[in-house]
Amino acid sequence: SIDTTTNRFKVLFKTNPSVTSDGFKLSWTKKCGSVVDLSVVGTGTIISPNYPKPYQPNLVCNYTLVALGQIIYGVFEDFNIEGSMSGEIPCRFDNVSLTVTRPRFVTPVPNSRLYFQMQHPQEEVYCGNQPPQPIYSLNKLEMVFRTDMYFAPKGFLFKYFTIKCGGNITSPTTISEPNSTDFRSCVWFVTAPPEKVITIKIKTMEARFVMCRYNNIKLYDGHNVTNASSLIDTVCKTRGPGVKTRFRSSGNLMA
Repeated sequence: SIDTTTNRFKVLFKTNPSVTSDGFKLSWTKKCGSVVDLSVVGTGTIISPNYPKPYQPNLVCNYTLVALGQIIYGVFEDFNIEGSMSGEIPCRFDNVSLTVTRPRFVTPVPNSRLYFQMQHPQEEVYCGNQPPQPIYSLNKLEMVFRTDMYFAPKGFLFKYFTIKCGGNITSPTTISEPNSTDFRSCVWFVTAPPEKVITIKIKTMEARFVMCRYNNIKLYDGHNVTNASSLIDTVCKTRGPGVKTRFRSSGNLMA
């Protein structure tokens, strides 16, 4: 059986001019929820049923993303879920709940390619029309979309992919990546206390063969690494005239 994560599924049937057989029979049912192995697909999209039209009442949709040994990164590019009135229990009517295991970055062992400290899974519940901050979780991300029988906005669009190295930084530290010929895409999410800002200084960076397009460090104001408008700068060297090596966030989040 095959489960999709959107409301579209394409079947392409090809034949040649010489060999025939009995063909096939395909049956399908409409449901919501799925289990996705990201070691197979790598990236994808989850949308609420009927998106971008209003979602149906009385839904309980369970989505599970699995990527052992990797960080799953996701961002809500559109989000409109029935919220609660002031004074009511938050998100009591419709909501999206996420169970995440946030990896905490620890100063790496020399020549270590990946060093995480596990944290306990946490459930986070969201509703309203403001997209949550980007989500990242180690090994597995569970999403449950629940609705009641009444008012229904258009729902959500959630995009995800895997990150093979990186982590979550909550205190001053030094990141050191050893020389490697392997292709890697690493993301570190830096969080400072509220009302503080973050300063990052790049001490050494030299892109191999001066190919800045493929070997670089990108710095983002906030945790949304898919939004081009959040990009502060792209660095591929730390020496030379006019090269900038110190960067500052506007708030307490940076990546």
